[in-house]
Amino acid sequence: MVEHDLASVRAELQRRGYLTHGLERMLLQDALRSRTGVRALLRLALRTAVLGGGLLALPVALGLALANGNLDRSPFDLAPLVLHLVPPLAVVAGALFLALAGAALLLARLRPGRGAGAEGAGDWLALAGVAALFASLAWQGRGLLIEAPVARLLLLAAAATIAGAALWRLWRSGLFALTVRWVETPLRQTFAPRVWLALLVAGAALFVAVPILVLLRPGTTHEAPSNLPSAPGERVLLLGVDGVLPEELEYLLQHGDLPALARLRDEGVFASYQREDEPLAAFWTTVATGLPSSAHGVAALDSFRPRGVRTPLANSGLLRWYWLHVAVPMRIAEYRPVLSNRRTAFTVWEMAARGGAPVLAIDWWGTYPAEVLPGLVVAHGGYQLLADSAAGAVAPESEREGLEALRRQVDPVAAAKALAAALPADQARALLAKAFLGDQFYLDVFAARVAAEPRATALYLPGLDIAADGWKAGAVPFADVVRAQLAALDREVAKALAGVGTLAVVVDPGRRGGLGGRVLLWRVSGCKETKPAEIQVSTIAAALLRALGLPQSAELAQPPAGCAWPAAPAQVPSYGRRAAGADSSARSDEYLKNLKSLGYL
Repeated sequence: MVEHDLASVRAELQRRGYLTHGLERMLLQDALRSRTGVRALLRLALRTAVLGGGLLALPVALGLALANGNLDRSPFDLAPLVLHLVPPLAVVAGALFLALAGAALLLARLRPGRGAGAEGAGDWLALAGVAALFASLAWQGRGLLIEAPVARLLLLAAAATIAGAALWRLWRSGLFALTVRWVETPLRQTFAPRVWLALLVAGAALFVAVPILVLLRPGTTHEAPSNLPSAPGERVLLLGVDGVLPEELEYLLQHGDLPALARLRDEGVFASYQREDEPLAAFWTTVATGLPSSAHGVAALDSFRPRGVRTPLANSGLLRWYWLHVAVPMRIAEYRPVLSNRRTAFTVWEMAARGGAPVLAIDWWGTYPAEVLPGLVVAHGGYQLLADSAAGAVAPESEREGLEALRRQVDPVAAAKALAAALPADQARALLAKAFLGDQFYLDVFAARVAAEPRATALYLPGLDIAADGWKAGAVPFADVVRAQLAALDREVAKALAGVGTLAVVVDPGRRGGLGGRVLLWRVSGCKETKPAEIQVSTIAAALLRALGLPQSAELAQPPAGCAWPAAPAQVPSYGRRAAGADSSARSDEYLKNLKSLGYL
């Protein structure tokens, strides 16, 4: 052959994809070798899975690091996190490629000529697959995208664009290789200019979205002032009850089973609320701080710390299933509960204690290990933790002996009678120990210490929520249990109101279903304004802080309508943030065991 004939043959082979180099040549090997079609497809899917997992690992790891504060606390977590994410993301990339391959082969078979023009279909399918994948990732991290700093948002956009372009090239090359193998007409690997234009538009859209997300972000958090001006204020009381349906509460109020709460309902504001679909720890921390989970730092009941990663991952999105069911059993990740030292926002009682006034906090979420404050703090799950002699169950530690003595005397008479009538003796005793002995202990502590007139008191009762989990004795017997427990609370509220200026009672269905609950707000001065039918739970803390005489923080909402709230002595940008405390693996293990025993994990 003359030289120009060799050149033309080589050009034609290159045009058809047979002399391509690098990635395309590696993938074409599976299409051109002599083996069964299914085997060739699986080998090709395996190659694209491994390469695709590596491409996705960097932007996903960067997103997780941004969502969980790893870049601030331990920036070198990014490298081991990428390695941990390659296996699960490889499975995702392989599964998506198989789905695209099925669609590409179906289109190739259905088109006239069985392959004519199919070279462009794979390009568009790959583009659609990449767009769908990154759109789902963006939806999962929508909260992060709104609140992330501008520079890091740009960094994440750049990493996502590069990874998306590389993943598109990988998938289009794999789909081309499949088309060469399965369709009858020889194909050439082309990429229409209009698709290049679509990729450029998609990449540009990521960067155009950055200023829009910046505009949607909340205001920048300011440092707390060194001295918070305050007014004399009044005593406040915050009660939280889990596991009660709204219709149950309204029925009991209407039929006179809760006389004290019924009177407060008539004199105050009784409204409904809708909460986010989030863990109980995040919701009740929002009630106590007035800030969303992205701001107060409690996003989940637990977190995961992969090996080599220093800062635990509380926000995992769709990867939670992998950490829990694969990484933890394989011992390549540690399972950790949320602790109080991971909460970054101040609660109502912590703000009330700033001036040295005594406070009382009992069993509220996000309080383990208990922090030393003026007054008394019983950590969440304190009843079980005291039984195990766990450190951090109570603060100050000097209160432990007296609380252990009180714990040994607990006798929940009303709940015991209701359970005895509904369950066999052994089941009644087990449920009593798991759920209602703790609630009665917390009520006993509340009754004994509220008489000392703490400036702010918070009490959380989870017994009904714990008991409802797995209850099989029927709705009517459980209604009797609900009536007994709420009646006991009603009696203690009636006794504790002396000297209290503002009361907030939040009743939530917990894990029984539904995201709507009821809140009762009452002020000794009366609530004579127009009463709203629905309020936001984030405004409850703002109301209590205003009643305490503290300044209004720009980060918090205004108190809800319905009551006349005292004027704020000042306006401040922020109350500041709690410093992260030292983490203790021993305490984590004790608290994790407690959460599992109560059925939360």
